[in-house]
Amino acid sequence: MNEHHGSTILVVEDERLVALDLQRSLERMGYIVPATAATQEEAVAAARAHSPDLVLMDIRLAQQDDGIAAAVALREDRDVPVVFLTAYADTVTVERARTAHPYGYLVKPILAEELRSTVEVALYRHAMETKLRQREKWFATTLRAIRDAVIAVDAVGRVTYANPAAEALTGTAALDAVGRPIGDTFRLLDERTRVPVAAPLGSALRPDRPTADDAPLSAALKRAHDELPIEQSVAPIVDDRGEVLGAVTVFRSVVDQRQMQQRLVMADRMASLGTLAAGVAHEINNPLTVILSGATAMAQRFNELQRGCEAGRAVDADGLARLAEASEMAHEIEMAADRVSRIISDLKRFALPADDSHTPTDIRKALSWALRIVANEVRPRAKLTTIFEAVPAVNGSEMRLGQVFVNLLTNAVHSIEEGDADHNEVRVRTYTSRDGHAVVTIADSGCGMSPDVLRRAFEPFFTTRPPGAGAGLGLAIANAIVQSIGGSIAVDSTPGSGSVFRVTVPPSPVRTNPTPKGLPVAVAQPLRGRILIVDDEPSILRTIKLSLAGSHQLTLANDGPSALALLLGEQPFDLVLCDWLMPEMSGAELYEAVAERAPTMAERFVFLTGGAFTPKSVDFLDRLPNTKLAKPFNPRDLAQVVQSMLVRLGVHAS
Repeated sequence: MNEHHGSTILVVEDERLVALDLQRSLERMGYIVPATAATQEEAVAAARAHSPDLVLMDIRLAQQDDGIAAAVALREDRDVPVVFLTAYADTVTVERARTAHPYGYLVKPILAEELRSTVEVALYRHAMETKLRQREKWFATTLRAIRDAVIAVDAVGRVTYANPAAEALTGTAALDAVGRPIGDTFRLLDERTRVPVAAPLGSALRPDRPTADDAPLSAALKRAHDELPIEQSVAPIVDDRGEVLGAVTVFRSVVDQRQMQQRLVMADRMASLGTLAAGVAHEINNPLTVILSGATAMAQRFNELQRGCEAGRAVDADGLARLAEASEMAHEIEMAADRVSRIISDLKRFALPADDSHTPTDIRKALSWALRIVANEVRPRAKLTTIFEAVPAVNGSEMRLGQVFVNLLTNAVHSIEEGDADHNEVRVRTYTSRDGHAVVTIADSGCGMSPDVLRRAFEPFFTTRPPGAGAGLGLAIANAIVQSIGGSIAVDSTPGSGSVFRVTVPPSPVRTNPTPKGLPVAVAQPLRGRILIVDDEPSILRTIKLSLAGSHQLTLANDGPSALALLLGEQPFDLVLCDWLMPEMSGAELYEAVAERAPTMAERFVFLTGGAFTPKSVDFLDRLPNTKLAKPFNPRDLAQVVQSMLVRLGVHAS
C-alpha cells in the first residue's frame, strides 16, 4: 500500500469536466479530494479550509486568472506543493512556471498512470524536503544553543556558518563572516611557538595531502584588542563518494579551565600546607623554648654580675663561669633562632606563587625541602632512608618540583599504618640514569595497590582514602607538573608489599654558574661609612644600631617619607639600609622616587626584606641589581654586607 494513500489533494481546474475526471481518478487511487476550484480566489480559500497535502493547478484559470501566480500565492500562504496541469508544454510556459518551484507537470490529456506517478513523486519529494527542513532547523537550533563555538567553511575555505558562540569569541558577526575566507575571522597563533597559523583548519580541506601545518589543538585566537587561549577540533565534511564539501571547526575558550586548574593546584598546595602546619607548632615551639629560656637565664647571669660590680666586687672565678654560661646560652639562642628562620623560610617559599620559568634547578634541593615538610608525618610510621647521588640540573621550578615530592611522599606515608615505625621504611634515592636523566625514587613498605587502583592512580579525584581525608588530586597534579617539564612518573606496586614511584626528568640543556647577588667582598681594613637606616619597626632600628654603632655614622628613619627627605637633603650618605615592606611608602616606592631624582643614590640601597608576597613585588625585587639581605640576619652578616658595599662603592677609609 502506498504510504501517501489518504493524502488530501486540491484540484484547481476551470474546466468542470476535467476537474471532475481528476477528482474521480484520484479518489480511485485512494486519495481524498475535498474540493475543486476554478479561480485563484477559490483556490486560496479552499487551501485555507482544507489544508491539502498537494495542489493540482491548471496554468490557465477562469476569469483570466494565472495559475502560476495562484501557485506562488499558495506556496507563500500555506507552503503547499503544486503540480501544474497544462495543455501547453512550450518552452516559454515551462520557464515561467519554474518561478513557482512546482513539483511536477502533467500535460493534458492526462493519463491515469502519469497522474499516479506524478502525484506520488510530488508527495514523496515534499515529505522528504519537509523532513530535511525540520532536520536543518533542529541542527541549526542545536548549534545556536551549544556553548562551543562552531564555524563551517566550504571547499575553498569560505565561511558558510558561524553560531552565536563563534560570534562572541571571534568578535565578528555571522553576517559579516559568511562568504569571507576563514582567515579573516579565525586568526590563530600557535601558543608554543607564537607563530601565526597559516591554515586554521589544517589539512581538513585536503585530507589527501597531509601537512605539518595542521590545526593545533591548543592555540591563541587573535582578536582586535587581545588574545584568547582556545582548544579546537577540526573535521572535514565529505559526501557519500568521499568528496570534500568543506570543513568544520569546534572551539572553546580555555580561560576558565586554566583558572580552575590553577585553583586546583593551589588547593592541593594548601592541602600540603596543612601537612606542614601540623608539624610547624612542634618545630617552632622547641627552638622558641630555647630562646625564651636562654634569654631569661642570660639576663639573670648579667644582673648578678652587674650587682657584684656595683658592690665593688671583682670578677672572680665564679663570675667568669657565669660569663661562660651566658656565652654558651647566647650560642644556643643563635642556633635556635637560625632553626626558626629556616622553618619560616620554608613557609614563605611555599606561600609564594610557583615560578613556572624553566631555569636550571637542582632537583635534590626540592626533594630536601619536601622531606622537611613531611618529616613529622613520617616519624610515627616508618624509618626514613635517603641516598642522594649526583644528578644533572633540570629545567623547572624548585617550588613546583617540591610540591611533586610532597605529594609523592605524603602518598607513601599514608600507605603505612602508625605504630610500627621500626619495621617500616620510606626510602628516597636520587641518581642519574644511563641516558643522563635525573631520577628520584620514593619506595615505601606500605599496603601497596591492587591492579585496579594502580591503573587509576593518576586519575583526578580518585582516592582510596576515606571521605574528608583527601580530594584525590595529589598524584594527578604531581603527574601534570612533571609532564609539563618533559618528565614522567612511573609506579610499581604489589598489594601488601609497598610501592615504588619513579620520577624521571630530562637534564637542562642550559649550563650556568650564576653568581649570587650580594656576595661578601674581602676587606683588608674596615671602612667607616655614613649610613641611613630605614625601617618602620623600632626594634629592628635598635637592633641594627646596636650592631653597627661605633663602627659607622648612623642616621635612623622610621618611614619612607622621612627617609626621602633625608636622601634629597644636603646630608650625604654612603649607604642606605632600607626595609622592603613599610606602610605609607614601601621600599620599592622609596627606591623609585630616589632613582628618579638622585640616580646615583639609588645604587647605594641595600634592601632588608622579610619576603615579597605578591607576584609583582617578587618580580620587581628580583629585577633590582641591588644587594638584598633577608630577615632574620645576624650582626656578622650585616657587618659583612655593609663592608662589602662600602668597598664596591669606593668609600675611603677614614
